[in-house]
Amino acid sequence: MKRILGAARWVAVAALIGAMAACSGSDGGAEGDSSMLKAGSLLQPSSLDPVNVTGGHDMTFLRLIYDRLLEVDTKTGQVKEGLATEWGYSDDGKTFSLTLREGVKFSDGTPVDAEAVKANLERNFKLTKLGLVTSVSSVAVVSPTELKLTMGEDSAWLAEQLASNSGYMVSPAAFEESNEDVSGNPIGSGPYVIEKNVAGSQIVFKKNADYWNEDRGFYESIDLKFFKTPVSMNQALQSGQIEVAARTSLTDIDTLKKADGIEVEVDPSLAHYHVQFNMASPKLQDKRVREAFNYALDRDALAKAATGGHGEPTQSMYPPSSEYSSDATQSLYSYDPDKAKQLLADAGFADGIELKCSTYTGSGYETSSPYILEQLDAVGIKVDLEISELTEVMANFYKGGDMAAARKAPDCNFTSWPSQPTPRDTFNAEYGKSIYNVGHAEVVPWEMLAEFEKTLDPDERVKMAQEIQIEAANNPNMANMYTKPKAYAHRTSVEPHEPNLLEFDTDMAALRPAE
Repeated sequence: MKRILGAARWVAVAALIGAMAACSGSDGGAEGDSSMLKAGSLLQPSSLDPVNVTGGHDMTFLRLIYDRLLEVDTKTGQVKEGLATEWGYSDDGKTFSLTLREGVKFSDGTPVDAEAVKANLERNFKLTKLGLVTSVSSVAVVSPTELKLTMGEDSAWLAEQLASNSGYMVSPAAFEESNEDVSGNPIGSGPYVIEKNVAGSQIVFKKNADYWNEDRGFYESIDLKFFKTPVSMNQALQSGQIEVAARTSLTDIDTLKKADGIEVEVDPSLAHYHVQFNMASPKLQDKRVREAFNYALDRDALAKAATGGHGEPTQSMYPPSSEYSSDATQSLYSYDPDKAKQLLADAGFADGIELKCSTYTGSGYETSSPYILEQLDAVGIKVDLEISELTEVMANFYKGGDMAAARKAPDCNFTSWPSQPTPRDTFNAEYGKSIYNVGHAEVVPWEMLAEFEKTLDPDERVKMAQEIQIEAANNPNMANMYTKPKAYAHRTSVEPHEPNLLEFDTDMAALRPAE
């Protein structure tokens, strides 16, 4: 068996980590109870069922409850052990084998064995909304700790996918009893179980006493509260009501780092902000309108306004320092209002065009959206931006992949793309036939994505990733704008966390009480 430890190379990872900015306030304020971590979040889970989640931020909640078959090393980007300790393709690439860690149990006491994993994989390969695996034709149990997956299509990315959403393992008892949705009874083998769940307000996690991984789960419980605005969450942090603030606004860093008893860490990440176009919208069928939208944006100014100078402009799905980006992908749409106006006129909108767009509470556009709307208005693109809760936006804009309904959805959505361990999932989600490519437009030739699916050679992957992004930019279904560093604000009662390019938010199960 060939063991594939992750073919994707992240040449820029070390440089990004080295460039990390860490800011700390004075050592004051009340210390917290080391047995309970009090945390705050601006976003709520779209689901507590791994196959039904639709947001990158859901990783924060899922990782507290569930384990994945494989994980990703946050420093190297390579696939590493999770519930599986060995994995890889056969020499002919026709099968993929997994060897499981022995002795692991779900929190309901049932074993994480090959039968349980088989049931999960068959469910995941059918239902997962983010990171759906389509290359496996069948799953067979070889022994209580071994499985063999038969490949129906060539794919070089299966290990990376099993280290993402398709690799989460749920107790089969949970989905057998809940008609394929486990949100009401989420049972995993992770470090915590849910003790209390008040919809829209609070989730209390209790430590799984039998958890196998000594590197996670350092608090007896985690009390996670949800806040409506960054201001209210910051106030709770400064008053000691919470000790950790997930998704701290980048424009609040300078204020928070001056507060007593608070530390702020700013880490680079692979995440970025963009405006997603509804490719089924009648107003956006002419690509010149979408190109005009891109030329209208002054990305340098937006990056400064939105991130307090901590982020940088990007026209790529990756930051400029990533190997998957290139000079070509970063120079396609310069700030050119005159060209934007001409493109609109050529498309038949010399007098301007009105678009209805959406965003969600806690999206991070609180500071930048007025500047974005002003720049668009200056070239004749008038945007009516509606703000609502994330779950409502997901339903109203993405429509669950319903093509007929998509024609009546908003014209665009102000959102962000999270860190992903593999460009394969990023490209398939944004350019393939997924809910995030609203309208399922062939932005990139399908055969190009299919070829990327088969590519194992690291250098060829980098080359193709750059080519795919250039192809997509020439028929844009989005406007990429600026990168999204990850700000982690916490009281001094909690240890700093290790920089992590991969996760959308802080891995709360890895946080420790300060000594």
